[in-house]
Amino acid sequence: MLQIPEIPNSASVSHVASRDPVTLTGRRLNRLLKHATPADRALLAHGLAQGTVWVHPLTRGQAARLTKASSGYIGTVARLSERERMRVARSELALSHLHRNPQTRMCRFPASGSSWESLARGAATKRLIVSSSESVRSG
Repeated sequence: MLQIPEIPNSASVSHVASRDPVTLTGRRLNRLLKHATPADRALLAHGLAQGTVWVHPLTRGQAARLTKASSGYIGTVARLSERERMRVARSELALSHLHRNPQTRMCRFPASGSSWESLARGAATKRLIVSSSESVRSG
C-alpha cells in the first residue's frame, strides 16, 4: 500500500473525508507514484477527485498534461512579464508570435535616447563580430 506520512495512521491514500485535505507537492506526488501499484493509483485518483488529497503546486509537466498545453508555450509564458501575460490574455499579443520570435518581446527599460543608442552600438558590434568570424570560416 502507498504510505503517505502526511496522513497519520494511514494504510492507504483513502481517509475520512471530515479531516482536512492532505496537500502534496507535485514533486512529492511524482516520487510517490514511482512506487505505486495500480490500486494505489486508483485510490489516489479517487482522493484527488473527492477533494481529500490536493496537489499544490503542480510541476510544469503536470500542469501541461492536465491542461493539454504545449510545454514550449508554458515556457514562453513563464518568461513573459506580468504586463505581457495580461496582453496575451486580452489577445493584444499573439503567444505563437512571441514563442517563434522571442526577440520581439517588449522592452523593460525607459526609451531614452542614450539607452537606444547604446543598444544599437551593442547590436552593431555583435554583427561585426559575427560577420568577421563567418568570413574567417568561409575563407
